Amino acid sequence: MTDEKVLQAARSAKHQAWTLRKASVQQARAFMNSTAQRLQPLKFNPYRYPLHRFLRFDEPIQEVLPAPERVFVLWTGMNEMPSIRSANLDRIRATVGVPVELVTPGTLHDWIVEHHPLHPAYPHLSLTHRSDYLRAYLLHHHGGGYMDLKAPAGSWADKFTRLNSDPEAWVLGYPEDSKGRIPPYGGHMERDLRIHFASVMGTMAMIARPRSPFTAEWFHEVERRLDYFLPLLRDNPGGVRDEIDLYPVGWTQILADIAYPLSLKHHDHIRLEKGFTPPDEAYR
Repeated sequence: MTDEKVLQAARSAKHQAWTLRKASVQQARAFMNSTAQRLQPLKFNPYRYPLHRFLRFDEPIQEVLPAPERVFVLWTGMNEMPSIRSANLDRIRATVGVPVELVTPGTLHDWIVEHHPLHPAYPHLSLTHRSDYLRAYLLHHHGGGYMDLKAPAGSWADKFTRLNSDPEAWVLGYPEDSKGRIPPYGGHMERDLRIHFASVMGTMAMIARPRSPFTAEWFHEVERRLDYFLPLLRDNPGGVRDEIDLYPVGWTQILADIAYPLSLKHHDHIRLEKGFTPPDEAYR
């Protein structure tokens, strides 16, 4: 055997060993996670979370409305959409199986409801936080689907059918795949979310009935937080993402910090499907 062949064989053996170790670690981690979830079943108690008092307030259940078969995609800036995002938008339109509504600064007025204008903090938010705000606004007032500008995992047509045929379901989404996705809340909230991360709905893609208690509590808490941030935002408006030092809104403060805890509160009314997860790939 030549030196080159010996080297190739060694590289192959090393790669196979690395693959086996990785698979073993993943299997062990999955076993420990599932064991922790079985030993500590999810029993939501809002008084367990003194720093998340918004969870103690329940929106009344009104008429159960169907989720309209459409998917909202957002582009909140006046800048041109990069080619990778534009390509993903084309893939969404070709794949998702229902109408796609691209909401931009030029079309946003079509979706503003008469009795509820955008929060006055909206023009001062970063472009990313405008998207965080609008997904709550649109899904609460109008319902339907929302998706980040990423390539879809497949058609959503059957997912709308499953949600709308289940009167106890308010939202359909995908489960977070790792406790590493959970922000550092601290206290019981962080501990419970990390144990029950598989019951936490991710925020990159979802379908929601309009005006359910889930969307109402989500959207109203977003607006309450923007009430607080408004004076600071007027003096320190955002940029594109999180690049401005004095911009006051934390990265997860008006999305995951609200939606993740609500996933625990309303887990009986949320349907999670692993195949719904958008691919974790470069998209900027």
